[in-house]
Amino acid sequence: RMASTESAEALIVALEQNHLPRARVIERLGHVWAVDALLNAMNKPGQTWEVRCDLLRSLAHAGDVRAVPCALEAVAGENKFERMQAMRVLAATYEKATSDQQQQIEDAAIKATQDEHSNVRSTAIEVLRQIPHAAEFERLEALVADADWFVRRGAARALVALGEEGIRRLNRVSEGSDRFAAQRAREELAMHAAFPNYQQAGA
Repeated sequence: RMASTESAEALIVALEQNHLPRARVIERLGHVWAVDALLNAMNKPGQTWEVRCDLLRSLAHAGDVRAVPCALEAVAGENKFERMQAMRVLAATYEKATSDQQQQIEDAAIKATQDEHSNVRSTAIEVLRQIPHAAEFERLEALVADADWFVRRGAARALVALGEEGIRRLNRVSEGSDRFAAQRAREELAMHAAFPNYQQAGA
């Protein structure tokens, strides 16, 4: 099919009815030409959370700022899987967003770092690692002491990726009283010393 709203709508129907491999459909829909159809499908009454998560995955692939309002709404919703995928949309669109939208995304990410579900907290780090502001440094430093190992790792790597100030804060954590946070910080600092550019690939 040609890249058009009509073909996007047909693919979304296939997604809803599970007629084609989901991963293939999600990838195919992850382009700018499909965004309008994806947003319309997100607003469809009775849409299942599973399909909404798939639509959000496609919107994250597309990285189009038209998806920001929809993602901000979803990230404040009740479904943890939707919140996680919506945060990925916000991470993918942050750099292209307007200054007002960026502030909304930052606020949403800060709030998401306190989410009860660790996957949502981890995904919020994808936004915070793009923002070298004091508040974001504070949250990332606190997240190195998170109860979840993956959140601790993501926060430590984000601090390294943010450069000198992030590394300074990670050094402080490495000398702190929380042994799990200190261990994670030391491991990340050692990795950075051995491979200075590894975190740039989002490892």
